[in-house]
Amino acid sequence: LESGRQWRNIAKDMLEEAAKGTVTTSAPRFLLFAFVNMWYVPLQESINHLQVTEDMSLKFGDTDRAYMAQCMKFRFLFFRGEKLSILSHDIETNLQSMARFSICCAKYCVLDKEMIDSL
Repeated sequence: LESGRQWRNIAKDMLEEAAKGTVTTSAPRFLLFAFVNMWYVPLQESINHLQVTEDMSLKFGDTDRAYMAQCMKFRFLFFRGEKLSILSHDIETNLQSMARFSICCAKYCVLDKEMIDSL
């Protein structure tokens, strides 16, 4: 119970810093919008923030974080209720470039795609 309170306070602090506009680098942005923000705001808002993180990471050459943001964005689209055929197609479209630059993210997306295709 105490550990839960501690993590809640950490999440609250992160959200307060983000509200001030102090979160500007891609690493804290990714952590905030991929793992914390989704519990407090609508999924579409988190998806939009992940898209900004992806774009910003690509702009600065951080392909690993860009593709991880894209992978998390796909998961949030699934949670939001995106049409499965569209989501599967989007993942497949991006899988080759993802595998070229970030094999770890590609593995996650392959698992997600397999699950989506089986539904």
